[in-house]
Parts: sequence; C-alpha cells; structure tokens
Amino acid sequence: SMTKGEGKSLYISCKVNGLSGSNYVHWYQKKEGEVFTRILYVKSDGKAIQDTNHPDAKEFDVRVQSDQFDLKIPKLKKSHSAVYYCAIWDGATVTGKHSLNIYTKIAVLELMFFLSTEDVLGVKLEQKDLSMTKEEGKSVFISCKVPGLSNNDYVHWYQKKEGEALTRILYVKKIGQAVQDTNHPDGKEFDVRIQSDQFDLKIAKLKKSHSAVYYCASWDS
Repeated sequence: SMTKGEGKSLYISCKVNGLSGSNYVHWYQKKEGEVFTRILYVKSDGKAIQDTNHPDAKEFDVRVQSDQFDLKIPKLKKSHSAVYYCAIWDGATVTGKHSLNIYTKIAVLELMFFLSTEDVLGVKLEQKDLSMTKEEGKSVFISCKVPGLSNNDYVHWYQKKEGEALTRILYVKKIGQAVQDTNHPDGKEFDVRIQSDQFDLKIAKLKKSHSAVYYCASWDS
C-alpha cells in the first residue's frame, strides 16, 4: 500500500513476464462498496485504451517499459482512493465483458493502492503470477512477496468471486501459522507457505468453486 498527497503523480507497478504480442494487460479499480470496474487495457506494443464504462478513465494512463505495465495517475484526487490491480488472460479466454468468472481461472492482484490521509505501512506487495489456469484436483501456490515485513505485521489473503463481496480467507504473521477466517465458508481449504519474504497462498486441491480473484495485503498490526 502507499500514501500520496492530492495533486501528486503516481505510478503503480505491474510487471508481466513473457507477454506475447497478442495478449492484453488490464487495469481494474475497486472502490469500497462498489463493483470492480476496468479502467483500461493495453498490448505490449500498443497504447492504452480507456474503458468507456469507467467514468474517470481519462484520468489514467499506462507507462510501458519492457515488461513493466505501470498504471499512471498524473494528478491524484480523493476519488482515486481505491484498490487497483492488473490482470492478464490468454487471448482465447478474453471476452467482450472480460469476465473474471472463468472456468478454472485464478486471476491474481498484482498491487494494492490506497490514497489515504492516515499513515499506512510502506510495504510493496509483489505478486509475480498475474493469472493462471489449473485443472481441478491439482494443487497451486499463488505468489505474494512482501519485502521488509516486521515480525509483528500481518499478511492477509482475500478472495473475490463474481457478484459476491470481498472475503478474507486467512491471515498470518511472519513468524506464525496461518489463521483461517471463520467468516469464510471454505477457509480450511487454504493455507500459506512462508519462505523468507514469500507468503504464498496454497490451495491443496483445486475445485471449480476456487475460480476467483485472489489478492494479498498488509497493514500495520
């Protein structure tokens, strides 16, 4: 997460390794109490195309440098306070509606950003796998790298299914075991693998019901 003053410019990082010329990178915005909205999309060799369904899309752009597809906000406003993420799907699964509810598709949030007047933890979350497809019954680890996390801070894993509210799956300290959130009906089907500054979400046996958007987050304890 990060904090910036109004009127400042900002780049939100998104690194995409091995993107082919026919694939798109999409940037989405999620405000509290509102639905996910796509801001724009871009090819590796093209300019950003703003989504006409987003009312403020013209206030955003993308800076493409090699495998970086960073979201640019030239002039921050309070209305930009939100959760942002980038995602990519292979060309065969991209539809006109760019649905997140794709069979066995797990789309992963790359970075979370809050514009706030309060102090927040200055930790950059890195998730190298922007999307992945796995068969049912297989296991999967969804990457989340948190450099500089102190022993008293928590990493939280969340799940967002199409048409449903954001739900926390579990949380974990750097030196502790994962604690499943009792409000998540399937929390026991998830775990965390901790290796150094990696806090990867583990799904031991994939089911259709696991098709969702997943993201990790960290705040002061």
